[in-house]
Amino acid sequence: MSRVVICRNEPKRLHIEVSGALGIGLARALESCIDEHLPEAENSPDVLIDLRGVTSYDADGRGVLATVHERLMPRIRRCAYLTDRPRLRGMALYISRRGGADKARPLPTVERAEQWLAQEDAQWGEQAFERTKRLMQRLFSRPKPRARGGGQ
Repeated sequence: MSRVVICRNEPKRLHIEVSGALGIGLARALESCIDEHLPEAENSPDVLIDLRGVTSYDADGRGVLATVHERLMPRIRRCAYLTDRPRLRGMALYISRRGGADKARPLPTVERAEQWLAQEDAQWGEQAFERTKRLMQRLFSRPKPRARGGGQ
């Protein structure tokens, strides 16, 4: 059963759980839930979207979620996508990089999400992310070793 549930709606935090197959219908339900519980905000709250209950997603659901994300960014301080599954973290990373990379992050645990959202200074997370990105670029840009000739 696909559903969107508000777990916590406080002035500084909106926590939403999403479960089921993330298609266009569920993504639209998430969009209307966010619009209902997060009107044009003047207090710029944090949003935690828990995707651990999502079983699968399709391109339509991802597209609507990306649009929701882009509309959400000007209204919030930060957004954490909570998922411990690599494929869904990849989707959340794609969405967060597409619109508002400095304010959104996929995270694997509630503790890490709470820690990142609680930080007043965004520098730590961004610095760690940049260091990781530079390391990955160095690893993938190394020349491959040449194969040794055989027969000698």
